[in-house]
Amino acid sequence: MLAFNPLSFHSQQKVRWIFTALFLFLFLFFIFYLLKSYFST
Repeated sequence: MLAFNPLSFHSQQKVRWIFTALFLFLFLFFIFYLLKSYFST
């Protein structure tokens, strides 16, 4: 299966990595926003 279509597998891994990076970035941004609002009050 992998030898039959390695390009599809590679693109799938890349998409998964991109989504993971996006999720981590949004998570960190959310934490930063919460801390900022917590310290401002």
